[in-house]
Amino acid sequence: MREFIIKYFGRILAIIGCSTVVTACYGVPTASYVFKGKVVDAETGNPIKGILVSVGPGYGQSTSQENGDVFVECYDYVYADSFVAEGLDKDGEENGSYETSSGSFPMERSQDFIIEMSPKK
Repeated sequence: MREFIIKYFGRILAIIGCSTVVTACYGVPTASYVFKGKVVDAETGNPIKGILVSVGPGYGQSTSQENGDVFVECYDYVYADSFVAEGLDKDGEENGSYETSSGSFPMERSQDFIIEMSPKK
């Protein structure tokens, strides 16, 4: 009986070990995404600095630069047809105060999306 259990348990461990090696060799497929956009004032069209932009679902975040440009690089496990970009004014009055704004974009716009933000009244 003892030999049977050891033999049977050894086979189970061998099967588990082989599946672990295959996963370790090949990993999980991911896709690399680069998002480039701009944050602008909805009324004037001027670029806005200091806006925290989240690209999702769950891709990443970046803060807009002096010229309003945003760059987010990330990896994901699936290919998406669209993404959501949200702008959040985290610096308050420093560069003007703006309402939170978001938009849904097709993945084809991942290199040139624009978030228009309205000034707080």
